[in-house]
Amino acid sequence: MMRRGGVTAEDLLDAWLYEADPVAGCRNCAAEKRKLDQAVEAGDRRARFAAAQAIRQCGHGTGA
Repeated sequence: MMRRGGVTAEDLLDAWLYEADPVAGCRNCAAEKRKLDQAVEAGDRRARFAAAQAIRQCGHGTGA
């Protein structure tokens, strides 16, 4: 993997793929954030991506 300034291309891609900014107070985001945290702990990249994607695509409703 190519390094540029100590950062690999994989590091940059991971940051982009797994970027997620849950909205405070949104139950949907909170549930997906829990899934994201569990996936990170388990080292499950597919689950990490799915949870991060769900957070990015959330309509930020209350989960009702």
